Amino acid sequence: MIGKRIKYLRQTQKLTQSEIAEKLNITRGTYAHYEVDKRRPDYDTLQKIADYYNVTTDYLLGRTDQPNLDKPTEYSFDPLKELNKLFEKYDVQDAGFWDIEKWKEMGPDELRRMDEYFEFLYNKSKNKQHKTDDYEEADDI
Repeated sequence: MIGKRIKYLRQTQKLTQSEIAEKLNITRGTYAHYEVDKRRPDYDTLQKIADYYNVTTDYLLGRTDQPNLDKPTEYSFDPLKELNKLFEKYDVQDAGFWDIEKWKEMGPDELRRMDEYFEFLYNKSKNKQHKTDDYEEADDI
């Protein structure tokens, strides 16, 4: 959970791993391991990360979805809400066959890839329809 959250926060700030690692006074490799959940930051580093992004350590640890106790911020990421936006965007009528519990751990990268896949399917369908329309016009001649 920590990895997905800190990667999302870093990306929303448009920072590289090297830039945030420098701000935290750690190596880029160490920070990279945090993002892929191969290592966990010690308490002091976790607090530095939380302070830098103005979020709570509970948010970073996945104990809450509210990044800041004072007020929700733009960094709030709710995978189910984002999925629903995708379903509306691509007019997905019935997503009830999916086990929603498995989707709660989805991060911004997985959601972006899903959006790209839906876009691919949408364009493929549109191109197929366009070819069908061309054949129908040829039949009218």
